[in-house]
This record gives sequence, C-alpha cells and structure tokens, in this order.
Amino acid sequence: MSAPWRDAASEPVRDDLDSLAGEAVTRAQALLEESGEFYPFGLSADAEGLALVGADDVGSHPQAGEVLDVLVAGLHASRDTLRATALVYPVSVDGSEAVRVELEHRDGPALEVLVPYTLDRRRTKVTLGSSSVAEGPRQIWV
Repeated sequence: MSAPWRDAASEPVRDDLDSLAGEAVTRAQALLEESGEFYPFGLSADAEGLALVGADDVGSHPQAGEVLDVLVAGLHASRDTLRATALVYPVSVDGSEAVRVELEHRDGPALEVLVPYTLDRRRTKVTLGSSSVAEGPRQIWV
C-alpha cells in the first residue's frame, strides 16, 4: 500500500525525499555507533546533489533547540537555491530513542519520519526499528 504523499508527489520529489531520508538515517546511525549520540544536523538537496548542513554559529555545548534554530534559519535563508531539506535529531518517544527526520520539499510535502533505535551495551552497535512517516509542518518554504 502506498502512502498518500507518495501518490500525490512527482517522481523527482519522491526521489529527493527518499535520498534525503536515506542519507539522514545512515549518517545518524554512523554518528550513534561512533559516539553513542549526535547533535542535530541538516541535509540539503540542490542542483549539485546532497550536502551536509551544520550549525557552526552556536558556540560550545549548545542545546539541541539552539542548533535546530540555527539550522532552520540557514536553510530558510538558502531556500531559493535548494530543492529539499532534512533536519535530523535524536528524540525520545514513549520511553524509546528514535532518530527524527523532518523532510521538506520546495515542490512537495513536509514530512516527519521517526526511526526507533537501540544501542547495544557497549553503545557501538545500533539496531534500527521500523520507521513511521507522517505529514509535518513547513519551516523552510513557508
């Protein structure tokens, strides 16, 4: 069964969002396996391809909300040259840890993807659970 957003979106929009979501989860998993945690980060898609977006202007030991605010502001300022964006950060949902990916496409939907995960005792191996996708708020192209 196909998701409603997939049926309504063009193939290029689906491809952009699928690429961003895949890269977001892969990078988050690598960071979790490397250090057991990660700061929020962003990804963008433009004519050149996918790019990692960081928040360098937040100082040392920032709160996750501060990092997200800087990422949103930077992506919003660059939106005229972008096709799609992803904000990626760790969350707790119903007592479990998850990677949250907020996807947004210039010509398509805004989506929230949650991927639950568990870390082994040594905090070096991540096991990903089944993802869920829901419609999300627009922040970049508002």
